[in-house]
Parts: sequence; structure tokens; C-alpha cells
Amino acid sequence: MELDAIDEAILGTLRIDGRMSYRELGESVGLSPTAVAARVDRLVTSGVISGFEARINHHALGNTIHALVDIRFNQSRYGSDFIPLLESLPEVTAARFVTGPFDCALDVWVASPEKLNALLGDLKVTGDVAEMQTRLVLKTTKT
Repeated sequence: MELDAIDEAILGTLRIDGRMSYRELGESVGLSPTAVAARVDRLVTSGVISGFEARINHHALGNTIHALVDIRFNQSRYGSDFIPLLESLPEVTAARFVTGPFDCALDVWVASPEKLNALLGDLKVTGDVAEMQTRLVLKTTKT
């Protein structure tokens, strides 16, 4: 689907606040509420917009440690038990299977170093992990 400047503006605005009314969205991009609703519906129907979701403030939940965990699986099983394990761990907010020296990259939010250590231990034991590298996020500028 080809997007014009107004579609791009709608997407940019919805990235900031996906709950704004069609009236507010229309005002921000120079369209009537009816016209902007039609464009949003077209973007949804075409699959450009795949859904609307809440952004969670992890700090408000007491999870102040954000870590990126890179994992390389044992070659024997290649992490076959890993996806069900991830689904049971609310601390893991995103998992991406990637190319390069590691097989998977995780976004993790926890409340303390002890909780991070416990989570990493669980991943090592039950996730068929051969190697793991953990980095702490100091600042995020774009989500």
C-alpha cells in the first residue's frame, strides 16, 4: 500500500497517542473527523495498522531495571522449550529471534538485581541455553 503525507502524519500521531479521538487526530493532520476515520479504517483494513495497544510504564510497576539479554541455544535442541518458557515469564516483554552470534534477544524488566539474577538462572536451566550475554539499558530515546 502506498502512503501519502497525510497517512504518514496519521501514523506518526497515532504512535504518540493511539487513543486520541478522531476529532483530535483530524485537527492534528488537517482533516475532518469523518475523513480521518476513513483513512484510519483503510490503514487498519490494509494491515498497515495491525492493532492498538497500551504502553506500560514499567517504572510505575516497580520494575526499574531494563536489561537486554542475548541468548545462544545449545545446538542439540535449538531452544525447543524456550518459547513456552518465554510465554510464562511476564518479565520478558519482547523476544526476537535474530541472526549473528546469538539466536535470540530479549527485553527484560525486573524490580531488582536479585530478580534479574533469578530470571537469568531460570533461563539457563530450563531454556537449553549454551551462552548468555546481559546488558543493562541506561537510557531509551525512542520506543
